[in-house]
Amino acid sequence: MKIILILILLPISILFLIFGVWFIAVPEDMIDGYITNSVKSDKVKLKTEGIKKGFFLSLNIQKIELKRADETPLIAFDNLHIKPDFTSFIKLKPQLPFSGQIHSGSVQGFYDIRREAVMLNAGDIKLQNLSALKIVNIEGDGNLSVKMEIIKGEGNILLNVKDASLKTTFLQGGYVLPLNWFNDIKGLLAVKKNILEVKSFTLEGEGVYARIKGNVTSDGADLSMEVMPDASFKKSSLLMLISPFQVSPGYYVIPIKLKELPGKV
Repeated sequence: MKIILILILLPISILFLIFGVWFIAVPEDMIDGYITNSVKSDKVKLKTEGIKKGFFLSLNIQKIELKRADETPLIAFDNLHIKPDFTSFIKLKPQLPFSGQIHSGSVQGFYDIRREAVMLNAGDIKLQNLSALKIVNIEGDGNLSVKMEIIKGEGNILLNVKDASLKTTFLQGGYVLPLNWFNDIKGLLAVKKNILEVKSFTLEGEGVYARIKGNVTSDGADLSMEVMPDASFKKSSLLMLISPFQVSPGYYVIPIKLKELPGKV
């Protein structure tokens, strides 16, 4: 009888001990420090607001914001909820699922502790709310969805923009990037250490198609945009804007070579 009682009380005691340590010995300031110090860079930083601990080792964060060193906001996660998947811990594959909002859109995913991997799915994100785009002189709207898988700092990012309505962008040197011609955008980016490789990036509009190739690093961008209008393109009179980059009839290549990214710190 005593053995049965011990077997019943032991796990209960362990749970009370764990929750006691969580609520008493792990203050919110410690969690805030761990999160903000997780980004080791003199160019960007993390800022948190409204950290609250919950039952079963869960964590609620009102806002996590990524900013440049000069306090310019880049991207923000709101109402983030994190709760350990205890089943994954039993299987020795510990994961921390999370969910929240990102600029009026939804985001969910998990962090795989053992593999140091982040899996993320986000949707219904309004481009007009993304401060990071304004820094690179891109303005407009559209519905963005993102699927990301990063393992130990490397992986892939899949992007999809529906109903895009972007404005024409002027690059360094006076180059024109006619983003307003396109309403459907798809991209596949590869993250490799300090390089963002554009593996596939296509833009489609009425009677016009384009693709972007190249790489982006912390030192700048080495990209090119191939624009291919067909006979049904209704804005043919606007082709004069990119006429200096015509390679052959119906084929234009616009260089996007920036030694320093706009807004770089």
